[in-house]
Amino acid sequence: SMVGMVNQALEQFFSNLTDPFLRVKVKDLFFDGVYLNCVGDNSALGLVCGKIKSETPPTMRPSDDGNGFYFSMFSHLNRTESGPYEMVRGREQISELGHIVSYKGKTSMKYWGDQYCGQMNGTDSTTFPPIDENKVPQRLYTFEPDICRSLYVNLVGKSSMFGIPAYYYELDSSALAAKSANPNNKCFCKRNWSANHDGCLIMGILNLMPCQGAPAIASLPHFYLASEELLEYFAEGVKPDKEKHNTYLYLDPVTGVVLKGWKRLQFNIELRNMPAAPQLANVPTGLFPLLWIE
Repeated sequence: SMVGMVNQALEQFFSNLTDPFLRVKVKDLFFDGVYLNCVGDNSALGLVCGKIKSETPPTMRPSDDGNGFYFSMFSHLNRTESGPYEMVRGREQISELGHIVSYKGKTSMKYWGDQYCGQMNGTDSTTFPPIDENKVPQRLYTFEPDICRSLYVNLVGKSSMFGIPAYYYELDSSALAAKSANPNNKCFCKRNWSANHDGCLIMGILNLMPCQGAPAIASLPHFYLASEELLEYFAEGVKPDKEKHNTYLYLDPVTGVVLKGWKRLQFNIELRNMPAAPQLANVPTGLFPLLWIE
């Protein structure tokens, strides 16, 4: 069977693969690379390695001896800069200061196949326009290239930071809400992941396949603001905490400078129960965190 062929290929592709989890060093997973062997007589192994060679994704690099590849999550991003961005300078309209006009020459994200979801709203989150005290914005947008979309934070109220008057904004649950809670998010529904017939995910997660070309699912750390259904997969270790996992900022209204803030994101992958695959035969289906960054 096809599953049997893939199992045989995996046994040669990875070293010491006995269950769904590889034991590797963090530096190898993130930067140096996890070795993937392509030497063997298995036909499925040849197909997999041939596909990687013809469409080498940025997370893969060929080994020096040509017998395999190294996979790393962030090596291709190391020593690189995001952009270029084209942004409004605010000389004619100060309220537009920092707003993104284009990113890498594009004025919208085509990955989602929809005008609304493809919008590049807001700034790059490092600065914002000064705030008119008579017209305080209830929502601020930032464009996040890592997830190929804009997100927003909602005004909570006046505050202060370092003795400076500030406005406090935090990520609203509607930004990553399910279609049922926020119909505007329906264009983020993609059929390659989800038990739902329309490909729409549950509350608090975003399918990154169209954006990253990999079966990754984004969320806030520990599934904060996400459906409690996701937490049922874990007996322990996953516990959403607003103080630790929220995304927020304190904004100086005079300069538009962020006085303090945290931007946090978690990357997850779906584990599926597959009785025909020994490594997955005893694995319950669910969403499993890979890492989260801030």
